Amino acid sequence: MEKFKTKELSLIAVFSATWIGYTFISNMAIGQIAHGLDVHIVRSVLLVLIVAMIGRFGGALWMTTIVGIFYLSSRTPYPPVIITAATMASGLLYDIYVKLTGYKNATNWKVFPIGVVLAGLAQSVTTLGILTVLGFFPERAIQAAWIAGLTKNVTASIIAVFIAVAIVKRVVPIYKNYG
Repeated sequence: MEKFKTKELSLIAVFSATWIGYTFISNMAIGQIAHGLDVHIVRSVLLVLIVAMIGRFGGALWMTTIVGIFYLSSRTPYPPVIITAATMASGLLYDIYVKLTGYKNATNWKVFPIGVVLAGLAQSVTTLGILTVLGFFPERAIQAAWIAGLTKNVTASIIAVFIAVAIVKRVVPIYKNYG
């Protein structure tokens, strides 16, 4: 794997900082109302943008790794290690999906929505799986927790797809022409 260029590392850093900053602002302003839906949407849009702009494997994984490391040092509703693992799983799966479908399709609105939903599911399944194994849910509530968690996640991913389509159509061509 070739090394990242300075411009690519800068994009990863800026998008990671955007995600972290938005998470802080969201938790303070609307955390109890949104329950992380807005952060999920921002994550999805940033995954699409970073992979579309860098155009090769590793951008999403590095961004989610940086954010995951940040989560290790912050207060989250779940143990930070779980959030870190789930965040990194979403980036890895999105990177793998785009590599398999081809980077030229990274901005194709018929292709990237599937990746967004898969990345969201990876995050949700990782979180729910670890919480289930650790006994976080009572035995009788496991099925309900999984249904609620996956439903929330897929819903947020679908909303994120619509927002990402609108943003990607505007931002990526500008970056490709002038970046």
